[in-house]
Amino acid sequence: MLESFHCWVDRKLGVDAFELRGDEIVCKHFLRRFSPWWRIRCQDISTWREWCVGGMGSGLEIKFSDGRFLPCEDRFGQLAQILRHVAPTKELPFEIV
Repeated sequence: MLESFHCWVDRKLGVDAFELRGDEIVCKHFLRRFSPWWRIRCQDISTWREWCVGGMGSGLEIKFSDGRFLPCEDRFGQLAQILRHVAPTKELPFEIV
């Protein structure tokens, strides 16, 4: 029960919340409320995929056109939802690690 309360508080406070702003995906961190934790331009995304680590959690991996990778924890499914909206053809099959 404590974990679900913690998740609820995090969601209400916007901890690690993702949002689409124009052509950028922005991740905001609660402690930096007025400055983005990171942002990526949608046109720089080459591919992306969801992954799961044997029941321990899930996340996303984004590959950029310059070859860099960005692993992301997507606690509330917001990033996957945004990526399915802006880059649906670039999604790779789900992977279990």
